[in-house]
Amino acid sequence: MWGGILLSLVVQLSTFAAADKRTDFDIAIEHFRKGSYEKAITTFQKVVQDHPKSIKAHYNLGLCLLRQNRHPEARESFQKVAKLASSAKLVHFYIGRTFYAEAKFKDALKEFEIALASYPELAMVHHYMGLTLYHRGNLDLSISHFLHALSLRPKYAPSFYGLGFAYRAKGEMAESRRAFEKVVLLDRAGTLGLAAERLLKVSGENNPMEVPVE
Repeated sequence: MWGGILLSLVVQLSTFAAADKRTDFDIAIEHFRKGSYEKAITTFQKVVQDHPKSIKAHYNLGLCLLRQNRHPEARESFQKVAKLASSAKLVHFYIGRTFYAEAKFKDALKEFEIALASYPELAMVHHYMGLTLYHRGNLDLSISHFLHALSLRPKYAPSFYGLGFAYRAKGEMAESRRAFEKVVLLDRAGTLGLAAERLLKVSGENNPMEVPVE
């Protein structure tokens, strides 16, 4: 009996000891995984204050800030990662995301191109290249990147949605219609699917993008 009680007590104490050994970074990651972004941000900020050269802390802080649409702050965190680890080219994709969210398309394009040079087969980089080039009026190259993104991720509705707008802006209405029909099939009850259904009923040659494509 006493042996069982003692064993139980040892297990409980071991659990408490393990919990006590968690670092602030561990706690921040736990908040992040649970979607408690504001709590994660507060804890990551404490980590980077104590460890200003922690690449992982700056990177994850940037991701949390991006999720909360705090774009200038997110960009600052990502830029710190870029300075601390010049080989971390993927961080330029996230820097580009912050510029894109602020409609700073020239700056966004520059960052996406840096990321693309190191990650030519990453669908999301091509997707954002397509979006950015669409907004800058380079429709042929925009379409090329959307198609490349879809060759890598064939069921990604946002890329079909962007593709539909690029074809529509070029006046290629049959191709645009096919792209929007694909969006409806892939996201019938979602925001993009409903927007694509509305667009299929509009006969005009072009319309502004109704919802952001993320």
